[in-house]
Amino acid sequence: IANDSPRTLCDRLGTSMVTIQSPFPEDLARSLRTDGQANVRTTKEDVRIEDVSRESAVALVSSILERHGTIISSIAIKQPTLDDVFLSLTTEALSS
Repeated sequence: IANDSPRTLCDRLGTSMVTIQSPFPEDLARSLRTDGQANVRTTKEDVRIEDVSRESAVALVSSILERHGTIISSIAIKQPTLDDVFLSLTTEALSS
């Protein structure tokens, strides 16, 4: 169970996150990990790179599009929400 203010819970996931939709999410996630992205998580809906600083987010998106653009349907930079916190916590609990 997570017990803290909503802002603090969201801040645990970093200041920004990159979400990517692809018809091949597992392949994309594996490739991103190979490229050195440590905080890659795959959901049913997308691939997420968590804990991305605001300063590096645009450069990261540009790099991802350059390298993997042919298998990306959508890409966005967003701030984590409580839904993202819930997903992160429940995924961690299931993998433990």
